[in-house]
Amino acid sequence: MKKTSKKHAQLKSRISYEKVDMAIHKLIKDIKVINFNTVSEAVGVSKPYLYKNPAIRGCIETLRSQQTNVQTQKAVKQNVER
Repeated sequence: MKKTSKKHAQLKSRISYEKVDMAIHKLIKDIKVINFNTVSEAVGVSKPYLYKNPAIRGCIETLRSQQTNVQTQKAVKQNVER
């Protein structure tokens, strides 16, 4: 019984990881802001899940730091209002 639940948990974790990976690639392709909020919303996983997974966290932090020319909707709105 425990082996089945452990395998199920591993499968669920792997599926979530793949969904996150696909969402990140889509955000990059669509030239969208990449941060923990946008990835969490795109995939439907919690932000703590993203922070707890070292590979995902590192990827998001790296991409976020590289995005200097992608503006958030809030920044675009502020620029338009000026």
